[in-house]
Amino acid sequence: MTLRTEVERPGYAAASEHATVCGTTCNRRHHCRLDRVWQQHDNCTHWSREYLHAEVIDLVGDAVAPPGVASAPDLVHGTVDVSSGNITFTIQFAPGTLNPQSTRVSVELDTDQSASTGNGVAGPLGVDYALDLYAASQTTISRATPSTCSTGGPCYTTVGTASLTLGMDTMTATVPLATLGNASGRMNFRIGTYLFPPPVTPTPSADWMPDITLPPAHVP
Repeated sequence: MTLRTEVERPGYAAASEHATVCGTTCNRRHHCRLDRVWQQHDNCTHWSREYLHAEVIDLVGDAVAPPGVASAPDLVHGTVDVSSGNITFTIQFAPGTLNPQSTRVSVELDTDQSASTGNGVAGPLGVDYALDLYAASQTTISRATPSTCSTGGPCYTTVGTASLTLGMDTMTATVPLATLGNASGRMNFRIGTYLFPPPVTPTPSADWMPDITLPPAHVP
């Protein structure tokens, strides 16, 4: 069974947080408190920011390897951080299961938190955007096209790319919220992983986080 937790980072505000020392008169330098760190800003009226944090976890060892493959990528933990107009996904794998040449990850995003819009998938989840994280390449950002998908045409169109950072057992991608048509960063999501090129057709998913039988995770 997959366990899920979504929490706001300690010291952050659920909505835009203004330091009390930053008044309307900003013609001199002020010290503003941000996540327990005092920072200086020349113009406090431009300082307001929103910080959100979410986490999702999955059981170790539940990944399903396709025929002929000894080990499949195994999702165990994910974090989502929203700050400064960007959203960052950090995805952790069970030790030794992230292959830099073949591991691929799909992050399905329901940016309006409505299952009735976008491409409908199990969960239920209405996918408005999707991130394709390919360990051997980069992050590709795609927008759902439900009107053509429903008639057998393309289900997504590429709208941008982003960098991808690999750790020992992690993938990290940072995407501008503007690219996702979402200003707040609040959204539902699900993370899947598979091998590429696929050893069999159609491409089998090795693991989902949360599991496909559970509701999606969300940025609160």
